[in-house]
Amino acid sequence: MTDIVEYDGYQGAVRYENGLLHIRILHIEDSIAAACSDAGQVQTEFQALVDDYRETCQAVGKEPSRPFKGSFNVRIDPDIHRKAAMAAASNGMNLNSWIAHAVAEKLRPAPEAPTIVDWALYAQAVVAASSRPRSVPQFQKAITAIGGVVEEQTTEQFQAVMLAVTASQARH
Repeated sequence: MTDIVEYDGYQGAVRYENGLLHIRILHIEDSIAAACSDAGQVQTEFQALVDDYRETCQAVGKEPSRPFKGSFNVRIDPDIHRKAAMAAASNGMNLNSWIAHAVAEKLRPAPEAPTIVDWALYAQAVVAASSRPRSVPQFQKAITAIGGVVEEQTTEQFQAVMLAVTASQARH
């Protein structure tokens, strides 16, 4: 099994073999490695390895290697290739742009789940306040009085409920 360590934009692979932890800097053109016997030393050893690599490059007048040039070959099932090319064309894009967009989309952090009004908490607040809050400040005060947290989205949902209730009462 290989573990990954990171330091200052570099990644390293760590694997256990013959009683030692072997550490290797990934994603560079050079082959730079070290070994240690204690798992507690791995991060320190990796940092020293990266720092030494950069210092050595500087001493010999070489730019530290970063092999990511923005171009790579991907081998995929021919049917997926065809479907991707057709999807790209349908979206007015070439396959390269479409795949770059798909990869960027996949790397984007997942959106947070929307906050939903905790109606049980709201009911506790109404009981504690001895009346139904009819405005945002009253709502916020009632929720915080029982230790709840009112977020902006929760307030917006409260306002929507109040508008619906008011509209319903106006019809009757």
